[in-house]
Amino acid sequence: MSTLAQLSGRAVLLTLIAVWYAALSLVAFVTFAFDKSRAKRVGASRVPERTLHVLSGMGGFPGSMAAMWGLRHKNRKFGFVMVTIGLAGLHVGAWVLVILWRAGVFQTQ
Repeated sequence: MSTLAQLSGRAVLLTLIAVWYAALSLVAFVTFAFDKSRAKRVGASRVPERTLHVLSGMGGFPGSMAAMWGLRHKNRKFGFVMVTIGLAGLHVGAWVLVILWRAGVFQTQ
């Protein structure tokens, strides 16, 4: 019997969510690194900022933020940084609401 089959439905869902965030973070980090390497070459085509934001918005914001500060790429563009932080805030806020809802905070008597 596989390890995945032994997990409860909730554990499987949480595992898949964690894998989703990890995979998108890796893709986002690699995409930022690729764009930084292209930025050093004159005339090289770049990754559109919209693509970087889409990766962040889909759940890759941890990798995006790690690349922004770890690779020092796009971290001086105020608008870009604010959008990335805003997308991260939306994710964190949504998860806080899910956790509070599951804890019964929003139930009425």
